[in-house]
Amino acid sequence: MTFLRVPINIQRLKHGLNHTYSVSIHEIIEANRQINRLPLPEFNAFQEFVKDLTTEFPSNIRPSLFSGTGAAVLEVISRAEAGKEVPIELDLLSVMDEEFCEFAYVVDLDKEVLEVFSGHAKKTPNHRFGNVGGKDVMVPIHISSFTFSKLQSMESGQEVIDQVTRDMVSVLVMAQSSTVLTSQFRRT
Repeated sequence: MTFLRVPINIQRLKHGLNHTYSVSIHEIIEANRQINRLPLPEFNAFQEFVKDLTTEFPSNIRPSLFSGTGAAVLEVISRAEAGKEVPIELDLLSVMDEEFCEFAYVVDLDKEVLEVFSGHAKKTPNHRFGNVGGKDVMVPIHISSFTFSKLQSMESGQEVIDQVTRDMVSVLVMAQSSTVLTSQFRRT
């Protein structure tokens, strides 16, 4: 979320997206194996990159395909350029995995909005992930949205986290209330 709070980063990300390419699931698995097999000093260098985004990641790995990269993938993509293309995963089914995907973040560059999703529920009409997977697949629950300008006006990344936490509580309370009301309605 820190990345999106800096306006020039958004321009760098848009530019970098022009220098990405899609890879197969087999390449993603191999990239994760490669990172997990790194000697400790190289793995630590990679972890430093993920933490502060200012160090260079080792050139022999593809952090854009490693699940542990998290939000740092935005920085990785923003560094892409002609001759230094970055592989990315375009398969959205991973966000449907209730055990693997605790949070999903959507960076909508057209609308200049960050959307935060957590948990899973039945699909509803016009859901962002409504066209992903089968009709009975559970989809992530929308928790919060932040315009880029709102993110940039916030004092810190912690303020964003605090707002997401408050929104999660509200969503859970609303879901619980809805369940209680539905149960009461069915009894009558």
